[in-house]
Amino acid sequence: MKFNKQFFLGIMLLILLLGVSSVSANDLNDVNSSDMGLDDSSMGIMEDSAQVNSNVDIPVANPSDDVIIVNNWGELKTYCEKTDKNYVLQLKENTNFYPGDGVDESNQIIIRNNVTILGNNGAYFGDKSSDAFTIYYTPMKTPENSGINLKLINLTFKWMILSQKNIFG
Repeated sequence: MKFNKQFFLGIMLLILLLGVSSVSANDLNDVNSSDMGLDDSSMGIMEDSAQVNSNVDIPVANPSDDVIIVNNWGELKTYCEKTDKNYVLQLKENTNFYPGDGVDESNQIIIRNNVTILGNNGAYFGDKSSDAFTIYYTPMKTPENSGINLKLINLTFKWMILSQKNIFG
């Protein structure tokens, strides 16, 4: 499947708009776009962290809630790809979430239900250090024209590199 740059950037912008729809401009003032580490061959977040906060209280999972705490990328993938119901997933505290291999597309998450992903203290999307390995596929995506919603609340992103070479064909 071939992608062009405009289509990919449009999809990424749409995902960003959906994820930060409740974020105020004041919350984003601390993120400096010049520190994002973008160049012609890769798109990456190479600063210590970029966090998107919303003005809502983040629910903390407890046994009576329908919130599922996911411990790693594999568990996140499992629940996002189920089609039996919609899920609210909370990232495990003090854990990073990043595919295990940047080349093996079987690590790609294809979202097949309406998912809400909640951040947690010390949890983030990204590699374990600033020496992140490159991902050569889109880490998370939804099937085209599926009408599936992905809601991101209180997530932190850091130490990520996506290669444009294979993503754009």
